[in-house]
Amino acid sequence: MSAEGSRGLPLAAQGGLLATLTAVAFGVRAARLLGSVHPLGTDGYYYVVQVESLLASGRLHVPDSSWVHGWLAAVAGVTGDPVLGVKLAAVLLAAACVPAAWLLGRALGGGVTGAWVLAGWAAASPTLTHLAGDFPKNLGLVAPLLLVLALLAQPPLDPQPLGRRIGRTLLLVVLALLVATAHRTGAALLLLAAVGAGLGWLGRRLGRGGVPGGSAALRGALLVMGCGLVFSVGTAVLPAWLHPADLARIEGRFALEPHLPGPWGWLGLRPTGFRQVVELSLPWLALGAAAPAWFARPAIRPWLGGLGLALMVLLFPGWRVDELDLGYRLCLLAPFVAMPLGLLLLAPWLPRSRRVSLLLVGVCFALALGSGPGIDPDSSPPYDRYDEVLEAVPEPLPLLLIAHQGMSFYYDHRTGREAMAWAPEPELNRREVYRVVYGVRAGEWLAFAPQDAVLPRPLPLGHGYHYLREDLWEGFLEIVLVEGDEDLQARLDDWRNPRRVRPAYMLRGR
Repeated sequence: MSAEGSRGLPLAAQGGLLATLTAVAFGVRAARLLGSVHPLGTDGYYYVVQVESLLASGRLHVPDSSWVHGWLAAVAGVTGDPVLGVKLAAVLLAAACVPAAWLLGRALGGGVTGAWVLAGWAAASPTLTHLAGDFPKNLGLVAPLLLVLALLAQPPLDPQPLGRRIGRTLLLVVLALLVATAHRTGAALLLLAAVGAGLGWLGRRLGRGGVPGGSAALRGALLVMGCGLVFSVGTAVLPAWLHPADLARIEGRFALEPHLPGPWGWLGLRPTGFRQVVELSLPWLALGAAAPAWFARPAIRPWLGGLGLALMVLLFPGWRVDELDLGYRLCLLAPFVAMPLGLLLLAPWLPRSRRVSLLLVGVCFALALGSGPGIDPDSSPPYDRYDEVLEAVPEPLPLLLIAHQGMSFYYDHRTGREAMAWAPEPELNRREVYRVVYGVRAGEWLAFAPQDAVLPRPLPLGHGYHYLREDLWEGFLEIVLVEGDEDLQARLDDWRNPRRVRPAYMLRGR
């Protein structure tokens, strides 16, 4: 046992406690997600439909190359219930972050104390619970990312046999590809970190003194660049991998006028508990502390550059804050870059003793028991209301139904038929496409609908929704625009009436 291990808890005892902590975090988060009959999150049934299709036909309903779908389907196949399987598989992804964070804490120089600090954070993180319920693909990149950082922080294996060095390199490649292929943001984070680490390495070379750990960061940057070459081959043909065409997704996502940066800018879009506000605020402290550390500790500049650049993009306050999309998801990933950065900065001052280790273990378990908050079941779509609306859709069901986000994949799940939350492409026959329209009053249909007695009239579905053929909907829109009824136009512009055609980046490779 090392001297450090002798001052702290025995390694065997730590392994048992770590396994128990992981199990506790899993159980608490599972209880949170299983407290609802439906999936949590706006895209909950997207994952369920993907799993159902994969299990039934061997291919995804919406083509996607993320390995997370296969993992969700594997667990769902064991449980025999796609909804239950998706929830449990997502919670297992969150649970994997606990041992990964523990290993990273030790590797970054924090010793046993740092290991338990990061493990306790991962066990208690409300944001991990949030990702498990709302964004499993984004969650899938977190544990591999922590392990990539842990391996890069290990001392070089130059004195070790060649086979061990090759094995570590292959493991790094596999983990980096898991990060990059879980979700586009994973690939973007690795690229940013590689660029930042390279800049930090140059800054260290231009600075003063020798650099412990600098070569590891440089090797990591070179590794990521090598993985990028491999990744570029796949992204040319596979859907949902990071691709230059995805830059179109950024168009219109910036709000350069002054506004509150994340997480505070997003508080009005979705209920967020106090603990999650605290967790999402800490990255700003870590980023602020990294700036003076750049000058005071040139030895860790490659790490400061890699983690700092990625964190700056995740927290960039120019992202729009009026929709739960790109900027919101980036904000949720910030803690998983900030916590390693914060530990790296604090590592030299962390106490190391058996008493501190025991205290930290107790704190970890206490925090893990409260890890459930992070996603509010009441913020999920009102699926029971959607049940009543979709029950009123008449037979025969249309070739394609246009329905807003949340309802569209739920319709797919209920009926096995096709729906999407976008306007149909121009080449689709409007007489074979129907849509669920929200917010139009009966008198307004009479006032603005095309006046043709043989045309089918809108069918009320309840809860403010109507069922209408797509060509009649488009004719209704034209008349409303001519008449200039601003109140009605505002209701037609509501997100529950999809009017945007799917952008090209969503159709690439499909």
